[in-house]
Amino acid sequence: MSPVSSSTRRTPSGRRRTSRARPGAEVLPAEVIAAFGGRRGRPAVPEPKRVVTLRLPPSLIAAYEAGGKDWRARMEAVLASGVTAGTIEKT
Repeated sequence: MSPVSSSTRRTPSGRRRTSRARPGAEVLPAEVIAAFGGRRGRPAVPEPKRVVTLRLPPSLIAAYEAGGKDWRARMEAVLASGVTAGTIEKT
């Protein structure tokens, strides 16, 4: 194994990472950069869901979990239908 220079570090997985690496925009032609597009990752959602915490009785959660893996989606559908039916007040 070759010695590791002071400018090279190892990642937690053991791979070498050099501190001298330059951004792709500096070393690649503009056509290559344009071909990959500007943004990475998932596209932005117009109305993203929010994370909330609810304290529910264990029997209620057990009843939904007994229905299968999609118990959270089914619970969301019940709440949404209550809002559209007017039985749950939308604020």
